[in-house]
Amino acid sequence: MFALLLLGLCLINIGVLGE
Repeated sequence: MFALLLLGLCLINIGVLGE
């Protein structure tokens, strides 16, 4: 489950950095 949470945080970070 932690892996999914980490992946989600990574995607959010990438989205924020991308924008």
